[in-house]
Amino acid sequence: MTVPPIGGVMRQEPPPWVALGMSRYRLGKPERKPAPRPTQAQTAHHAHISLRVLQRAIRVSRCAPDLAEQVNAGTLALGAAERILRERQEAAALAWLRENMHD
Repeated sequence: MTVPPIGGVMRQEPPPWVALGMSRYRLGKPERKPAPRPTQAQTAHHAHISLRVLQRAIRVSRCAPDLAEQVNAGTLALGAAERILRERQEAAALAWLRENMHD
C-alpha cells in the first residue's frame, strides 16, 4: 500500500466543472451590493398612509386576493375585507376542530 504525499491531491481527476473551465459558483460574486428594499414604514410614508393601514392591506392581499381586488376597485372597504377574512379564518378553524376533536 502506498501512502499519498502530504498535501497531495487525493482525487485522480478534477471535478467536471473544473475540466470545463467553469467556476464552482454559478453566478459569481456580484459587482456591487443591490439597493436595500424599502421598509414598510418608508412605503407607508411614501403612499401617505399609516403603517397600520399598510399592514392591514398587505394581510388582506396575501390571505384573500379576491377581497384585495374589491378593495382596490373601491367596492369594499379595507375594514370590511378584514372582517370577512377573519370570519373565513374562524369558520375554517371551527371546521378543523369539528373534524379533529374526538370525544
